[in-house]
Amino acid sequence: MDFIRSLPYVLGTSFEENNLDLELIRELSLTKAFRSFRYSEIFLFDRFFESECYLYFIRGDLSYCDYRLNKIYLHYILDSINLSLPHNKLLENDPYSNELKLYAYANGIAVYILRQTSTCFTLRISQIPSLPRITN
Repeated sequence: MDFIRSLPYVLGTSFEENNLDLELIRELSLTKAFRSFRYSEIFLFDRFFESECYLYFIRGDLSYCDYRLNKIYLHYILDSINLSLPHNKLLENDPYSNELKLYAYANGIAVYILRQTSTCFTLRISQIPSLPRITN
């Protein structure tokens, strides 16, 4: 998943190390969520994409990033991600989720495609693998 290196934020960095234009949007006991205004474009797969970026710090470390992108780029992003993944780790429906989302996990990084609205989708890059839902 070499495309991860071209993203502007590095998973695992601490909040103190980031000198960014951030807006706190949610705070829980261990997690803080921010919207970043520093990067409105990301460079992936030899193209620039306009995006909204959301950063999630758990215990002060960047654990996952969400990039909200226009839906017109969905198939290009899907195809490009699958080309960068090992053949046995391609994006597929997450078996542990009832939500419609595509998921792949390789080399300690999880990649999700989350369907949002009729106009956008979210590309999530995470250090947290998908976990089964606990139901009673």
